[in-house]
Amino acid sequence: MLRQFRVHPLLATKDAVRARAWYTDKLGIEPVLERKGQLVYSIPPTIFTVYETSFAGTAQSTVAVWAVDDLRAEMARLRARGLGFEELDYGPDDRTVDGMMTSQVGSGEVLNAWFKDVDGNWMVCPPFRGVG
Repeated sequence: MLRQFRVHPLLATKDAVRARAWYTDKLGIEPVLERKGQLVYSIPPTIFTVYETSFAGTAQSTVAVWAVDDLRAEMARLRARGLGFEELDYGPDDRTVDGMMTSQVGSGEVLNAWFKDVDGNWMVCPPFRGVG
């Protein structure tokens, strides 16, 4: 059964050289494998690939989720590297303020912050605990 195995996401780019520079400069990560038009990143226990395709930038939905321990601290680190967060407005209870959406779920609070990579791929950072 597939539930026994990890998923290996693929993110599209129009230019692997440009994407490599963005992932290094903005996220501070380096590929563990590089081939022409393909970059493989390992962030244990996850692996993801950035690959060249003419369809890069066409997804208008979130394509990757970065599970972080402390969203505010991670946003500060990423902003220091020049990463900008998206401002979204889905109504009075679902909008970002300074790049962060705070939603009430039951008695708890859920935080999210979205950003786009160099090709316009949407990514989100929610604080997850116990994921791995």
